Amino acid sequence: MQYFRVVIPAFLLIFALIYFLFFREVHHSKFAHKITIQTGQKLRDEKELYLIGTGGQMMDDIKMIYMGFQYFKTVDIEIGRDLLVYSIQLYLNEINNN
Repeated sequence: MQYFRVVIPAFLLIFALIYFLFFREVHHSKFAHKITIQTGQKLRDEKELYLIGTGGQMMDDIKMIYMGFQYFKTVDIEIGRDLLVYSIQLYLNEINNN
């Protein structure tokens, strides 16, 4: 019985330390996720671009973030270019304004 009084709290302490050191979501990751979702919703409403994937590199700081979309209309080069430029500008403005 004495064994469990020592082992269980020690195990819980080790588990909590590992969780907080390795599995917590840091502030810049939450920020990037919030901005990405907001931008995805705006692009869906304004341009009918549907956000289907997100990702990036954010170990110690934000290195790269990306968004993937699905568009259900036929496009030519000019329309595709306009959608791409508009999406990038909106995303950068959202990042810089927050």
